[in-house]
Order: sequence, then structure tokens, then C-alpha cells
Amino acid sequence: MKECFASRFSLIAGECGSTISKEHYISEAVLREISWNTNIVEIAGAGWQPTPEPKSIGIGSMVSKILCDKHNNGLTSYDAAAKSFFQFLRPRSRLNTSVDGSNLEKWFLKTLIGLYESKVLKSPVPGFSLQNELYAHLFQESTLTFPMGLTIATSTPTFNMGTELVVGPYFNEREVFSYVFKIFSVEIHLPFLALNLSYPQYFRPLHILKRTKDGDFKMELNWKNGMTLRPETYLLLIENE
Repeated sequence: MKECFASRFSLIAGECGSTISKEHYISEAVLREISWNTNIVEIAGAGWQPTPEPKSIGIGSMVSKILCDKHNNGLTSYDAAAKSFFQFLRPRSRLNTSVDGSNLEKWFLKTLIGLYESKVLKSPVPGFSLQNELYAHLFQESTLTFPMGLTIATSTPTFNMGTELVVGPYFNEREVFSYVFKIFSVEIHLPFLALNLSYPQYFRPLHILKRTKDGDFKMELNWKNGMTLRPETYLLLIENE
């Protein structure tokens, strides 16, 4: 039987369940949002891809045996925050909603670790591994302290239709600092080293305002550690038609 990666952290995560579950390393509910319910997404940046071009892949094949049933079920509570987040971001959606930002951060952390444990995550630095601290944060109530943890970049205010999910590293010749998830042209950064993120495009918004031809729609984000580095409390996105 394959090993549940949480078994390496049993003092934090607790004892394993009896069976290894075959689960999506990116939550199925989120993949359905990204795919517009077509069950097909475009993936770029995976370890098994020889070229950087996106490849269409069925949602059903994006699974791996990396967690036991007990630990997998213990992490599913973060899926609801991620589903609401992507439902709001999805072009042509017209929603006002509220999301627990700390649970959303846990979902991205869970996904990053899942990609790494499934050997889907690509690293340009030989010998790269995720720190034990990240696993501890996944299984404990604690949250990552800014500037580590989830931030959203505003390099462009517009977002677009599409089914493409891109995951890629920020790195130098010695180490990887962060992984970036790009979905609907919105960049979500998950730094796990204390970067100097003093640039204005990196921050944790208290709410996201989506401007569309049908009016403005808002998602409120609640952060246990609050927002830092930027006086504005919102991120503005403009929907391209």
C-alpha cells in the first residue's frame, strides 16, 4: 500500500486511517469551475510535461494516492472556500460572496503539497523539497505569517475566459521561493520563504471588486493575519468581454 504523506507528521496530523484514498490533487469542485463543467482543463507546468505548452487533460485522470481516507477527509473543509473563490472569479459569473481567506490559503497550501507529493510539481532547482513547516501549517490551526502565505498579484487588472491552469516557480540558481497559480489570468502567489514582497502588486485584499458590463460584484475576504503592505483594501478586476 502506498504511504499517506501525513504519516511522516503523525505527531501533528494524528494517526492515519485504514485505507489510502485515490483523490484529486487539485479539488474536483475547483477543476469543474475552471473547466466550465466540461471536465477538461488545460494544464501547463506539470512535472510530466516535456514542453511548456498547455495540454488538455480530463479531470478524472488528475488523481493520486497520497493520503489516507482519514487525512483526506480532514482537509476537505478547505474546498468550500476555494470553490466560492473560483466561482466568483469565473468570467460571466455574477455573484456577491464572502470567503474565509485563511481557509483559502490552506486550500492553496494543500494543493501545492498535493502536487509535490504526486510528483506533478516541477522544480528547476535540483534537490528541491517543501519545508516541514508547510506541512505543519496544513495540519494545524496556525496560518502562515505574511509575507509568507497567499498573496494576489495585480500585474494586470483584467481577466479573461479560459480553462487554463498554470503553476510555476519563482526561483534563483539555489532555491525556489514561491509557486504561482495563474487561473483566469489572475495570479495567486504562495511564497514559502520570507521574500521581500515590498512591491505594491503583492498584498492580501480585504475584498475583490469585479467590474462587469452588468455592474460591480464583490467578494469579501477574511484574514486571520489581516492585510499588510498596501493601504488599499480592495483588488479591482475588470472583466474582458
